[in-house]
Amino acid sequence: MEENMVMDTVVTENPQGNEPDKAGWIKEMKKAAVKIGWKYFVFGLAVIIAQNVYALLLPEKYYTESWANFLMIIIPTYCIGFPLLCLLVHKMPKVQIEKKKMGFWKIVLTIIIGSGICGVGMVVGTVVSELITMPFGVSAANNNTLSNLMIQSNAFWRIFTVGICAPIFEELIFRKLLIDRVIKYGEFAAIMMSGLMFGLFHGNFAQFFFATGLGMLFAFVYARTGRVWYTIILHMAVNMTTSVVTTPLAMKVLEHQDIIEKISELSTRPSNELMAYLEKPEVMEVFGIMMVYTCWMMFLGVCALTGVILFFVFLKKFKLNATPMGVKNKTVFLKSFVNGGMILFVLMSLFLFVNYYLNMILPAIM
Repeated sequence: MEENMVMDTVVTENPQGNEPDKAGWIKEMKKAAVKIGWKYFVFGLAVIIAQNVYALLLPEKYYTESWANFLMIIIPTYCIGFPLLCLLVHKMPKVQIEKKKMGFWKIVLTIIIGSGICGVGMVVGTVVSELITMPFGVSAANNNTLSNLMIQSNAFWRIFTVGICAPIFEELIFRKLLIDRVIKYGEFAAIMMSGLMFGLFHGNFAQFFFATGLGMLFAFVYARTGRVWYTIILHMAVNMTTSVVTTPLAMKVLEHQDIIEKISELSTRPSNELMAYLEKPEVMEVFGIMMVYTCWMMFLGVCALTGVILFFVFLKKFKLNATPMGVKNKTVFLKSFVNGGMILFVLMSLFLFVNYYLNMILPAIM
């Protein structure tokens, strides 16, 4: 993936012509990280407040309407939070990344690798979430807010919000606005900030791991191409898969759960009983839906496995440019995240995590 995607390392200029001041460079990087942290903290806080105000003002009769719940994402995050963040960061110095082309097959390859990251991240996230809620007799998988909203949603609002708006605005927020302002401190700093902040902002472990992985992958692509529309396309490919195919199939399966359970029950009995049941037209239709859903999930599984294999095959292609001044990645990471501004952002994100799981656990123990 290196061809047509190479970016020269940006090194801080020294106007006096003296040897570069490594300590000064580290201090400058930390200062930028502090600014990024508190500005994104303000952005997140504004989104949280706007969501709570929206929930208070929303008439109770609309609580179960999917369009009303999707607007709780659209209005606070994209209509209020995004413009506010643009105002907050617009004065920060930014670097114009040299534009590079990314061929069609490289886009396809990146999508497949992304599916591998999604697959592994979802498994890890599901396990961690279940370990948190299981002691309280709650299944995190059965109480996944976004999954439940997707399954109960109107197709238009689902595709418009998750498939179109989310990829556009999230790539602008966590790739374009962020990376342009920190890439001068090296690819490692830019990719770590972009990926981890993106994952943390999702506010739950079910999404944190795959969101962080995808965020880092998309950050790498943007850092090497300077074209945010590439990452928007990649993000849309991931989200549209869920919005357009997986969710509708899951909805169809759930609509006929009674018939599917009956088929499962009869499969343990003599075959003639099952065959007689399957001869019914309505049962045949449901059986067909179930088979399509099963094949689709198997296809996604194969894509994920292929993506994991391809990631390791092309691992050397993801080698990052050396950090300016020869600063070690460990130092870059610590200075980027262990500072007042970024700690504020992390604390705000932890509030989202705690709130997410308490909303599942408290009803079960009260």
